[in-house]
Amino acid sequence: MNPSYVFRLAQPMRKRFSSLVVAVPVLLLPAVLFSLFCGLHPAVAWAETVRGRVTLSETLQNGRRYAGYWRVENGSVPISATTNPDPPVVIMSDVKGGNAPEAKTFAVDIAGFSVNKPTLLVGVTSVVEIRNSDKVPHDLSIPGQEALMPLERLAPGTLRRQKFPVPGNYEIRSAQYPHLSISVIVIDHPFATVCDAKGNFKLPDVPDGKATLKVWAHGQILHEQTVDVQNGMKALQIDVASSSPVDSE
Repeated sequence: MNPSYVFRLAQPMRKRFSSLVVAVPVLLLPAVLFSLFCGLHPAVAWAETVRGRVTLSETLQNGRRYAGYWRVENGSVPISATTNPDPPVVIMSDVKGGNAPEAKTFAVDIAGFSVNKPTLLVGVTSVVEIRNSDKVPHDLSIPGQEALMPLERLAPGTLRRQKFPVPGNYEIRSAQYPHLSISVIVIDHPFATVCDAKGNFKLPDVPDGKATLKVWAHGQILHEQTVDVQNGMKALQIDVASSSPVDSE
């Protein structure tokens, strides 16, 4: 066979082979990059929805935190059970990410020796405005944290503003009437919510991994547990049977 003839046939095939070698990696590039990404980089932290239901014991459900009678301007009046108790709050801690809630001003009214908003879930630097619509004064403070909110008398018809610059759980109390209190939960993350009337809750976009779930009710943390947030996790059933506070330190 003529060598020159063989060479003329081999030249086009060499070009086709070169084109094939270049084309194959281009077609496989997405798969190759995906494999390298999964193999050389840490796993992506996906977000899940944590949902469930909080069931309080019968003692906690009636909403009565203090027994007894309190003296008011028209005699001794019993502190009756709350007909519409304040729902518990679910808080996820040890979780990173998410946008902090916006700072706002929350109005609370004291009337009939009770408050219309006994629990507030607020962002850092939010302000709580407390108006006294009763005919008697109320001496309000945060016991144990008087440096933040000292004991001051709120006269009838007047307003007091209190700012909360640091995340934490705060309890504004009346010195004369122990049942009159305002729970203020200050958070710097979006992983907290108030349960509905049946105790159901839902927290969207919680990152995968271990987290600590806390239940706030009756002015204190009453339940705490570790939760493994993962894909396809089942709804949680949380039973709070005691009014003993949980040491959250």
